[in-house]
Amino acid sequence: MTDEPENLTLRLLQELRQEMADMRSDLREMRSDMREMRKDLTQRVNGLAIMLTSVAGIMHDHEERIEKLEFR
Repeated sequence: MTDEPENLTLRLLQELRQEMADMRSDLREMRSDMREMRKDLTQRVNGLAIMLTSVAGIMHDHEERIEKLEFR
């Protein structure tokens, strides 16, 4: 009878250890996924910045052309 509480305690500790190991594994996967998402978002933001710069240049060019036409 005295062995039962020890066995139960050991079993619970083993289960906790396994759950913690599973959680660590899940966290590693989540970190990896988040790194990939961050890379993707960085690429998208960089692409948007290039497009905005291009649009700003085109708008500036159009503004100059319009000003030249207005002063004729």
